[in-house]
Amino acid sequence: MCKYYLSESKIHSMNPLAKLISITLLIFISFSNTTIEFYALLTILTILLTLLTNIPMKTYIQNMKIWIPITIFLITTNLLFQTPITNIVRIIIRFTLMLSYFIMLTMTTKRIQIIKALDQILSPLKKFQINTLQLASQITSNIYFLEDIKEEKKQILKSSISRGNNQPEEILSLSLSRISKKTENLKITKPNQSINHWNWFDCYMVIMPFITLLILI
Repeated sequence: MCKYYLSESKIHSMNPLAKLISITLLIFISFSNTTIEFYALLTILTILLTLLTNIPMKTYIQNMKIWIPITIFLITTNLLFQTPITNIVRIIIRFTLMLSYFIMLTMTTKRIQIIKALDQILSPLKKFQINTLQLASQITSNIYFLEDIKEEKKQILKSSISRGNNQPEEILSLSLSRISKKTENLKITKPNQSINHWNWFDCYMVIMPFITLLILI
């Protein structure tokens, strides 16, 4: 999705597992209620969480560029199927919230920490002889795939131009090759980075989606 943005904030210092659980719960509850009051409350909460990250709003907006083409596609598709306007608005709000949460996760959590958190969540699968670390690495690589392509393309394009070679097919091929090698390295490298321990803020963030849901029941 997006590159990690270095900053000092409560969201950055959260335990990665707590952050992943809380964002997953926020995405889940965004589909559990369809009232305007609920969406308004969830939108205010999302804006507050965004401000807590200490990341400039301009940076968030730049990373939301993918919102425009997908929103146009959603509107066009639903209009073709004669979906009521109110339902289309709900779909767009849900998508916007979900995208905001994903961007917040990837901009405040290092990739290796996301892998570690996913590995912990998937740990019950180890009983079935499944390599959860490899699976977590693959899921994370898929999440970051487009961002990796963009970054690798920039680097290869610079070096290719300096050598007088700017053929797009070769650049794309080299980008995919380098990303594949990085993915393989992630699969075999166990993340040993220190992870922040759970604290009161982590606990609050995990139960906060349930509190938000209960307010409007």
